Amino acid sequence: MALVAAWLLGVGSKAKQGVAYLVGMDEYVYGYPLVMMDVTRQVTTAASTAGEYAAPMNQFARIRTYVNPDFKNVVRISVNS
Repeated sequence: MALVAAWLLGVGSKAKQGVAYLVGMDEYVYGYPLVMMDVTRQVTTAASTAGEYAAPMNQFARIRTYVNPDFKNVVRISVNS
């Protein structure tokens, strides 16, 4: 939206790049978690029957123990980089 407003006002090329960068950062901050949540949903509902870590839609999968650091079923960002 801010990019369209900058284009309509005829702002210079550098300003357009700055606005585009800020809009892109906002889209990443607000969009990336939604995409990761959907990928996690796809991974955990890909099972044909309910198991320990995954189950089909509208069924429960019970994880009765804590997972170790090697657990990769839930997609998450790297916190150590």
